[in-house]
Amino acid sequence: HIRGATLDVAYDAVRGDRWRARLDLTGFERPDLELARATLSGRGALNRIAPRGVTALVEFDLDGIALEEAALAEAVGDSLSGLASLDFTEDRPLILRALRLSSGAAQLSGKGRIAALADGFPISGTATLEAPDLSRFAALAGQDLAGAAKATIAGSGSVLGGDFDITLDADTTALKIGVPQLDPLIASAAQLRLAARRDMTGIALDRLQIENDVIRATASGRLSSQSGALSVAARISELALADARLSGPAEISSNVAWQTGGDVTLTGLDAE
Repeated sequence: HIRGATLDVAYDAVRGDRWRARLDLTGFERPDLELARATLSGRGALNRIAPRGVTALVEFDLDGIALEEAALAEAVGDSLSGLASLDFTEDRPLILRALRLSSGAAQLSGKGRIAALADGFPISGTATLEAPDLSRFAALAGQDLAGAAKATIAGSGSVLGGDFDITLDADTTALKIGVPQLDPLIASAAQLRLAARRDMTGIALDRLQIENDVIRATASGRLSSQSGALSVAARISELALADARLSGPAEISSNVAWQTGGDVTLTGLDAE
């Protein structure tokens, strides 16, 4: 059900290649979603001479969002706005020059490119998420999340093939994930670094590191559906933060390996 709608489209091939469009909705209702107001607008240019193509700047603004799913409603909030700047030329990748989404204080921005379906939908680019209040995503994640985070992911991958090569850099403050033994260790301002690759043989974890003034933990190795091998190390400045029965600093390092249907083995275990 829609209470009101206005559509305005302008394009005149005789006068030029520019186009624009705007859609305004009020009182959009369906069983799982309601919108008090929605605005979608776009403008750009059409290239009708080979190689044909189109450019577009699309902006949207949604207000009075009411979602039936409570967890999703808490994550999305009651308003959402954003834009996407696109550039497409036939026989070339789709270029996403800019993507911006805002919901309350949470913001997502990025840019990238998407190639043809025949190539497996390969994508590449970067994206940055700023979330000053992670608790709004707790119900959706099924974890007792809290704190703030800013994360940037960059790399490439294939939507259909499942392969990827990515890096992740994140800064967190007062992070909480609902694990009593771990939350006190990651509550201080921390940095998370990840570099990983996936191909037909499995996942190569080139680097996983989290560090703050309480803990420094690292891991690297390879994982597959049949086996895995990781080198892990951790240094904790005060064990009492994780378990009141313990005290003092600690360091541990080891190599962990396993195979499907077999035992997990530890080698090179070193603890202080």
